[in-house]
Amino acid sequence: MQTLTRPHHRFNANQFPFSLWRLSDEEYSQFRLRSFPIQGDSFFLIKLSLSQQNTPEELTLPKVLLVLEDEFGRSSTSIDTYKQTFLFPFLLAIEKPSGTFYHLLRIEDYRGGLEFNLFRIVDEIKYAQEKLEIVHQPIEEELSLEEIKYLICYLWGYLKGSSEAFCKSPTAITPFFRHVDSIHVIYGYWDGKFIEEVIDDTDEYQRKVRDLEARFGESSISNENKVLRIREMIESTITVTTKSHFYNGNENNKMENTFASYHSNLVTFLDQKWAASVKPKPMRSRSL
Repeated sequence: MQTLTRPHHRFNANQFPFSLWRLSDEEYSQFRLRSFPIQGDSFFLIKLSLSQQNTPEELTLPKVLLVLEDEFGRSSTSIDTYKQTFLFPFLLAIEKPSGTFYHLLRIEDYRGGLEFNLFRIVDEIKYAQEKLEIVHQPIEEELSLEEIKYLICYLWGYLKGSSEAFCKSPTAITPFFRHVDSIHVIYGYWDGKFIEEVIDDTDEYQRKVRDLEARFGESSISNENKVLRIREMIESTITVTTKSHFYNGNENNKMENTFASYHSNLVTFLDQKWAASVKPKPMRSRSL
Protein backbone atom coordinates (compact mmCIF):
# COMPACT_ATOMS: atom_id res chain seq x y z
CA MET A 1 0.00 0.00 0.00
CA GLN A 2 1.37 3.39 -1.05
CA THR A 3 2.10 6.02 1.59
CA LEU A 4 1.86 9.69 0.63
CA THR A 5 2.51 12.82 2.63
CA ARG A 6 -0.14 15.49 2.43
CA PRO A 7 1.29 18.70 0.87
CA HIS A 8 1.73 21.19 3.71
CA HIS A 9 3.94 23.96 5.05
CA ARG A 10 4.56 25.37 8.52
CA PHE A 11 5.53 29.05 8.60
CA ASN A 12 7.42 30.51 11.58
CA ALA A 13 6.03 34.02 11.19
CA ASN A 14 7.07 36.60 13.77
CA GLN A 15 3.56 37.42 15.02
CA PHE A 16 2.33 33.81 15.15
CA PRO A 17 3.36 30.48 13.58
CA PHE A 18 0.83 28.95 11.23
CA SER A 19 0.46 25.86 9.05
CA LEU A 20 -1.22 25.28 5.70
CA TRP A 21 -2.50 21.79 4.87
CA ARG A 22 -3.80 21.17 1.36
CA LEU A 23 -7.37 19.86 1.26
CA SER A 24 -8.97 17.76 -1.43
CA ASP A 25 -12.14 19.03 -3.10
CA GLU A 26 -14.18 16.52 -1.09
CA GLU A 27 -12.64 17.59 2.22
CA TYR A 28 -13.06 21.26 1.41
CA SER A 29 -16.75 20.76 0.57
CA GLN A 30 -17.35 18.94 3.85
CA PHE A 31 -15.57 21.57 5.94
CA ARG A 32 -17.21 24.43 4.06
CA LEU A 33 -20.59 23.12 5.24
CA ARG A 34 -19.43 23.65 8.81
CA SER A 35 -17.71 27.03 8.45
CA PHE A 36 -18.67 30.68 8.11
CA PRO A 37 -16.90 33.39 6.06
CA ILE A 38 -14.73 35.93 7.85
CA GLN A 39 -14.84 39.59 6.82
CA GLY A 40 -11.55 40.82 5.40
CA ASP A 41 -10.36 44.14 3.98
CA SER A 42 -10.80 44.11 0.20
CA PHE A 43 -9.25 47.57 -0.19
CA PHE A 44 -6.10 46.31 1.53
CA LEU A 45 -5.66 43.63 -1.15
CA ILE A 46 -6.26 46.17 -3.91
CA LYS A 47 -3.64 48.51 -2.48
CA LEU A 48 -1.22 45.60 -2.10
CA SER A 49 -1.73 44.67 -5.75
CA LEU A 50 -1.40 48.22 -7.03
CA SER A 51 1.80 48.85 -5.04
CA GLN A 52 3.81 46.72 -7.49
CA GLN A 53 1.73 47.03 -10.63
CA ASN A 54 3.71 47.17 -13.90
CA THR A 55 7.03 46.48 -12.16
CA PRO A 56 9.32 43.46 -12.65
CA GLU A 57 8.52 42.44 -9.05
CA GLU A 58 4.75 42.37 -9.63
CA LEU A 59 3.09 39.20 -8.32
CA THR A 60 1.03 38.17 -11.35
CA LEU A 61 -1.45 35.32 -11.73
CA PRO A 62 0.87 33.03 -13.74
CA LYS A 63 3.54 33.34 -11.04
CA VAL A 64 1.03 32.54 -8.28
CA LEU A 65 -0.35 29.52 -10.11
CA LEU A 66 3.13 28.21 -10.86
CA VAL A 67 4.26 28.43 -7.22
CA LEU A 68 1.08 26.97 -5.71
CA GLU A 69 0.98 24.01 -8.08
CA ASP A 70 4.67 23.31 -7.50
CA GLU A 71 4.28 23.44 -3.71
CA PHE A 72 0.80 21.98 -3.19
CA GLY A 73 -0.22 20.05 -6.31
CA ARG A 74 -2.67 20.92 -9.04
CA SER A 75 -5.50 23.39 -8.60
CA SER A 76 -8.94 22.28 -7.55
CA THR A 77 -11.24 21.57 -10.48
CA SER A 78 -14.27 22.85 -8.54
CA ILE A 79 -14.14 26.37 -9.92
CA ASP A 80 -16.35 28.81 -11.77
CA THR A 81 -14.62 28.46 -15.14
CA TYR A 82 -16.26 31.62 -16.47
CA LYS A 83 -14.77 33.80 -13.72
CA GLN A 84 -11.68 32.02 -12.43
CA THR A 85 -8.90 29.61 -13.35
CA PHE A 86 -7.59 28.21 -10.06
CA LEU A 87 -8.53 27.54 -6.45
CA PHE A 88 -6.37 26.06 -3.70
CA PRO A 89 -8.24 25.10 -0.51
CA PHE A 90 -6.25 24.76 2.72
CA LEU A 91 -6.79 23.96 6.35
CA LEU A 92 -5.14 26.87 8.17
CA ALA A 93 -3.93 26.30 11.73
CA ILE A 94 -3.08 29.50 13.65
CA GLU A 95 -0.85 28.78 16.64
CA LYS A 96 -1.12 31.13 19.63
CA PRO A 97 -0.32 30.83 23.34
CA SER A 98 -4.08 30.60 24.01
CA GLY A 99 -4.52 27.69 21.62
CA THR A 100 -4.58 26.58 17.99
CA PHE A 101 -7.40 28.00 15.86
CA TYR A 102 -8.59 26.34 12.66
CA HIS A 103 -9.84 28.05 9.52
CA LEU A 104 -10.36 27.27 5.88
CA LEU A 105 -8.28 29.38 3.53
CA ARG A 106 -8.98 29.65 -0.18
CA ILE A 107 -6.25 31.13 -2.35
CA GLU A 108 -7.86 31.76 -5.71
CA ASP A 109 -8.20 34.09 -8.65
CA TYR A 110 -11.51 35.81 -9.30
CA ARG A 111 -12.14 37.97 -12.38
CA GLY A 112 -8.44 38.66 -12.82
CA GLY A 113 -7.58 39.38 -9.17
CA LEU A 114 -5.88 37.31 -6.48
CA GLU A 115 -7.98 36.58 -3.38
CA PHE A 116 -7.37 35.10 0.07
CA ASN A 117 -10.74 34.04 1.53
CA LEU A 118 -11.04 32.88 5.15
CA PHE A 119 -13.69 30.74 6.84
CA ARG A 120 -13.92 29.83 10.54
CA ILE A 121 -14.60 26.12 11.11
CA VAL A 122 -17.43 25.51 13.59
CA ASP A 123 -19.62 22.71 14.91
CA GLU A 124 -22.63 22.73 12.57
CA ILE A 125 -24.79 21.02 15.21
CA LYS A 126 -24.23 23.83 17.70
CA TYR A 127 -24.28 26.64 15.14
CA ALA A 128 -27.39 26.99 12.96
CA GLN A 129 -26.80 26.22 9.28
CA GLU A 130 -28.35 29.48 8.09
CA LYS A 131 -25.74 31.46 10.04
CA LEU A 132 -22.91 29.77 8.18
CA GLU A 133 -23.69 31.92 5.12
CA ILE A 134 -23.40 35.20 7.04
CA VAL A 135 -20.09 37.03 6.80
CA HIS A 136 -18.78 37.52 10.34
CA GLN A 137 -16.39 40.01 11.80
CA PRO A 138 -12.98 38.55 12.74
CA ILE A 139 -12.71 37.06 16.22
CA GLU A 140 -10.15 39.29 17.91
CA GLU A 141 -8.66 36.69 20.25
CA GLU A 142 -8.27 34.16 17.44
CA LEU A 143 -7.39 36.14 14.30
CA SER A 144 -8.03 39.88 14.28
CA LEU A 145 -8.39 41.99 11.15
CA GLU A 146 -4.84 43.32 11.56
CA GLU A 147 -3.58 39.75 11.94
CA ILE A 148 -5.48 38.76 8.78
CA LYS A 149 -3.66 41.56 6.94
CA TYR A 150 -0.37 40.33 8.38
CA LEU A 151 -1.17 36.77 7.26
CA ILE A 152 -1.97 37.93 3.72
CA CYS A 153 1.18 40.04 3.54
CA TYR A 154 3.25 37.09 4.74
CA LEU A 155 1.75 34.73 2.15
CA TRP A 156 2.08 37.41 -0.52
CA GLY A 157 5.78 37.71 0.28
CA TYR A 158 6.16 33.93 0.27
CA LEU A 159 4.54 33.64 -3.17
CA LYS A 160 6.58 36.54 -4.50
CA GLY A 161 9.89 35.14 -3.20
CA SER A 162 9.14 31.67 -4.55
CA SER A 163 8.19 33.05 -7.96
CA GLU A 164 11.46 34.98 -8.13
CA ALA A 165 13.31 31.70 -7.60
CA PHE A 166 11.44 30.26 -10.59
CA CYS A 167 12.38 33.25 -12.71
CA LYS A 168 16.05 32.45 -12.15
CA SER A 169 15.56 29.06 -13.86
CA PRO A 170 13.12 29.82 -16.72
CA THR A 171 14.12 26.69 -18.66
CA ALA A 172 12.43 24.61 -15.94
CA ILE A 173 9.05 26.24 -16.63
CA THR A 174 6.72 24.44 -19.03
CA PRO A 175 4.83 26.96 -21.21
CA PHE A 176 1.12 27.25 -20.33
CA PHE A 177 -1.81 29.63 -20.56
CA ARG A 178 -5.16 30.29 -18.88
CA HIS A 179 -8.04 32.57 -19.79
CA VAL A 180 -10.90 34.21 -17.87
CA ASP A 181 -13.84 34.74 -20.21
CA SER A 182 -15.81 37.04 -17.88
CA ILE A 183 -13.18 39.76 -18.02
CA HIS A 184 -11.15 38.78 -21.14
CA VAL A 185 -7.96 38.06 -19.22
CA ILE A 186 -5.26 35.87 -20.75
CA TYR A 187 -2.21 34.87 -18.75
CA GLY A 188 0.53 32.28 -18.65
CA TYR A 189 4.15 31.66 -19.56
CA TRP A 190 5.42 31.39 -23.13
CA ASP A 191 8.29 32.66 -25.26
CA GLY A 192 10.38 32.89 -22.09
CA LYS A 193 8.08 35.46 -20.43
CA PHE A 194 5.30 35.65 -17.84
CA ILE A 195 2.34 37.26 -19.58
CA GLU A 196 -0.90 38.69 -18.19
CA GLU A 197 -3.11 40.88 -20.36
CA VAL A 198 -6.66 42.15 -20.68
CA ILE A 199 -8.07 42.26 -24.22
CA ASP A 200 -11.09 44.55 -24.45
CA ASP A 201 -12.23 43.59 -27.94
CA THR A 202 -14.23 40.35 -27.82
CA ASP A 203 -13.28 39.15 -31.29
CA GLU A 204 -9.59 39.82 -30.67
CA TYR A 205 -9.79 38.02 -27.30
CA GLN A 206 -11.45 34.95 -28.77
CA ARG A 207 -8.95 34.89 -31.63
CA LYS A 208 -6.04 35.05 -29.19
CA VAL A 209 -7.51 32.20 -27.12
CA ARG A 210 -7.90 30.04 -30.25
CA ASP A 211 -4.32 30.79 -31.31
CA LEU A 212 -2.96 29.83 -27.89
CA GLU A 213 -5.08 26.68 -27.77
CA ALA A 214 -3.71 25.68 -31.15
CA ARG A 215 -0.21 26.27 -29.83
CA PHE A 216 -0.42 24.78 -26.33
CA GLY A 217 -3.64 22.79 -26.27
CA GLU A 218 -6.84 23.35 -24.31
CA SER A 219 -6.18 25.50 -21.22
CA SER A 220 -8.88 23.86 -19.10
CA ILE A 221 -7.41 22.13 -16.06
CA SER A 222 -9.61 19.10 -16.58
CA ASN A 223 -8.08 18.53 -20.04
CA GLU A 224 -4.43 18.60 -18.97
CA ASN A 225 -2.68 15.26 -19.24
CA LYS A 226 -0.88 15.59 -15.92
CA VAL A 227 -2.49 13.67 -13.04
CA LEU A 228 -3.86 15.73 -10.15
CA ARG A 229 -1.91 14.72 -7.05
CA ILE A 230 -4.77 15.51 -4.70
CA ARG A 231 -7.36 13.64 -6.77
CA GLU A 232 -5.02 10.66 -6.89
CA MET A 233 -5.04 10.61 -3.11
CA ILE A 234 -8.83 10.53 -2.98
CA GLU A 235 -9.47 7.95 -5.66
CA SER A 236 -6.77 5.49 -4.65
CA THR A 237 -6.86 3.24 -1.61
CA ILE A 238 -3.88 4.64 0.18
CA THR A 239 -2.54 5.45 3.59
CA VAL A 240 -1.92 9.11 4.31
CA THR A 241 0.74 10.12 6.81
CA THR A 242 -0.08 13.38 8.59
CA LYS A 243 1.69 15.25 11.36
CA SER A 244 -0.08 15.47 14.69
CA HIS A 245 -0.91 19.20 14.53
CA PHE A 246 -4.61 18.34 14.44
CA TYR A 247 -4.62 15.91 17.34
CA ASN A 248 -3.94 15.78 21.05
CA GLY A 249 -0.57 14.07 21.18
CA ASN A 250 3.17 14.40 20.90
CA GLU A 251 4.28 16.73 18.09
CA ASN A 252 6.77 14.15 16.89
CA ASN A 253 4.22 11.35 16.64
CA LYS A 254 2.63 10.52 13.30
CA MET A 255 -0.77 9.01 12.62
CA GLU A 256 -1.71 6.97 9.58
CA ASN A 257 -5.31 7.27 8.43
CA THR A 258 -7.36 6.92 5.31
CA PHE A 259 -8.92 10.20 4.21
CA ALA A 260 -12.26 9.09 5.66
CA SER A 261 -10.90 8.40 9.13
CA TYR A 262 -8.67 11.47 8.91
CA HIS A 263 -11.71 13.65 8.34
CA SER A 264 -13.71 11.91 11.08
CA ASN A 265 -10.92 12.34 13.63
CA LEU A 266 -10.40 15.97 12.73
CA VAL A 267 -14.11 16.77 12.98
CA THR A 268 -14.26 15.13 16.42
CA PHE A 269 -11.25 17.14 17.51
CA LEU A 270 -12.75 20.38 16.16
CA ASP A 271 -16.02 19.66 17.95
CA GLN A 272 -14.12 19.43 21.22
CA LYS A 273 -12.24 22.65 20.48
CA TRP A 274 -15.43 24.48 19.50
CA ALA A 275 -17.21 23.57 22.72
CA ALA A 276 -14.79 25.81 24.60
CA SER A 277 -14.56 28.58 22.00
CA VAL A 278 -16.31 31.94 21.78
CA LYS A 279 -19.03 32.40 19.17
CA PRO A 280 -18.67 35.62 17.16
CA LYS A 281 -21.33 38.25 16.63
CA PRO A 282 -22.62 37.89 13.06
CA MET A 283 -22.60 40.73 10.54
CA ARG A 284 -24.93 40.44 7.57
CA SER A 285 -23.30 40.71 4.20
CA ARG A 286 -23.13 38.91 0.88
CA SER A 287 -22.93 35.12 0.85
CA LEU A 288 -19.80 33.42 -0.47
